[in-house]
Amino acid sequence: FWLKLPTAMSRLEYLTPEGFRIDGRQKDELRTLRCEIGTVAPRADGSAVVQLGNTHALAYVYGPTNVKMRAKMKHDRAIISVDYSTACFATATRKRRARGDRDSHERSLWIQQTFEAVVMTSMFPRSEISIYVQIVQADGSEVAAAVNAVSLALADAGIPMVDFVTAATATLIQGVPLLDVNDVERSAGGAELLLGSWARTKEVTLMEVDSKVPADRLMEMCEVAAKGCEEIATTLQAQLREHASILTAKAA
Repeated sequence: FWLKLPTAMSRLEYLTPEGFRIDGRQKDELRTLRCEIGTVAPRADGSAVVQLGNTHALAYVYGPTNVKMRAKMKHDRAIISVDYSTACFATATRKRRARGDRDSHERSLWIQQTFEAVVMTSMFPRSEISIYVQIVQADGSEVAAAVNAVSLALADAGIPMVDFVTAATATLIQGVPLLDVNDVERSAGGAELLLGSWARTKEVTLMEVDSKVPADRLMEMCEVAAKGCEEIATTLQAQLREHASILTAKAA
């Protein structure tokens, strides 16, 4: 005989009637955020690791140094180069990614443009600031974690910035905007928004949406992501102050 399973069991429930997500979070709740500053790569001028739930991003900063390709040198400011990559073991299904693949190049460009707007490059003419980011564990919101790690690494390197940049994601599932998308929620196929903003002025410096969204729903997603950026900024800036106090105590 045939056994017919209930319909509710045949599909994943991303959002319960009580408003809880598949991992137990509320709709506007971030995953656990952890970070380390300056301990990841001792030879780099600045480094940081950011863990956003099960997504882990490493960032290394070198510079300002001499420009590697003189044709790209700017006489009035520093240039910023970004190399974003994902480790082959970062996901459940291992993939060998060619260095410089299309997705990585596009994400590198997003990060480069984001930090060109905030780093005070005019203080370092005819030089280069090199940023390397690697995703070593991917469970959604990878670029957001990368942006947050780069902000910490630049601060650790002593690179002056006009403001502090943080990033967060939001998605629409069952018509409800959710903050900080994980990989399971991404598989639901809803539109996903990546938002980066300055901590002090709240100016938006990065916004990418992967599919069409009605204007009113987009505004809701932006509000949710902006709230996430503020929460992340509070946590990361507190970690920076603690890191600075430790370095000051060691120097004394």
